[in-house]
Amino acid sequence: MCIRDRDGLDRLTIALGKGSEYDYRLLENPGEELRRLGREVARLIISKGGETVRNAVVSVYGSTSAFEDRLEETYPFSPSYLELLEEMVNQDIIQRTRGSINLTLAALSAIINGEYRWLAGDFMFIAPYHLPLHNSSLRSYLAKPSERGGQVLMTMYSSDVEEASEKTSRPELARIIAAYIWLRSILGRGVPEKAFLRFYPTLNDIVVAVYDPAVFSQLDLGAGAIGDVLGELYSYSNYMIILNNRYFMTQLLPIDELIQRRIREISDIQALKKLYTVIEELFALVKKTGRKEEK
Repeated sequence: MCIRDRDGLDRLTIALGKGSEYDYRLLENPGEELRRLGREVARLIISKGGETVRNAVVSVYGSTSAFEDRLEETYPFSPSYLELLEEMVNQDIIQRTRGSINLTLAALSAIINGEYRWLAGDFMFIAPYHLPLHNSSLRSYLAKPSERGGQVLMTMYSSDVEEASEKTSRPELARIIAAYIWLRSILGRGVPEKAFLRFYPTLNDIVVAVYDPAVFSQLDLGAGAIGDVLGELYSYSNYMIILNNRYFMTQLLPIDELIQRRIREISDIQALKKLYTVIEELFALVKKTGRKEEK
């Protein structure tokens, strides 16, 4: 199933339901056809993704069969997409019914209208990065700039999603990775404390969230590129950090991260000059001490 044409739109409209926006739920009773497609897509993801995706799936879901069951339940949405919406509801970022449906319709509309052609022409499912974050109104709706830390979240998007991704070797992939990390960072407001870390993704979470065989085939990339591009993205970011193997964006940097960033900011030439200065000072001190002892 390709989610890009009128047939795809019809299927998704059926999946969402056509009742009142206040009384229907996302995929409360998915049809047998969607279940079958979901399981097929799950198996394709695992087979095409190789060891990188298989290991990520097992890490996140416990087994490949559990992942197949989960995608069968959520298709045509990825589990990561619905899990993100659920967390947004739990954190009072969106309303359970109206907010979830409005975001999903915005994502679907963006796909149908070709707003993701810069990434790919076909998609096998709706993923978190399909939320049209290029729309500043939608970003504001999620980040809530009038609330504490909200304006910083908006700045983080401009810096670490839009600007940092363009500096990488694969900006298309970097952008969807960064978008997912930004969305998860919103859940914990970027607070680098233990109680909030569960909101932020590990590398395996990121692999599961962004890998779509149709997209990666069109980009001519393997799943292993995710880790490589993530490393590049991290090096160019101003707010992204890694804490307990979890990636997120924050303005509250732990001391070890501050040191690491300072190291990254110093070029090899600057480091050599500093080392040369330190060595000169040490030799000068040794000579001075030696002369005193001779006297």
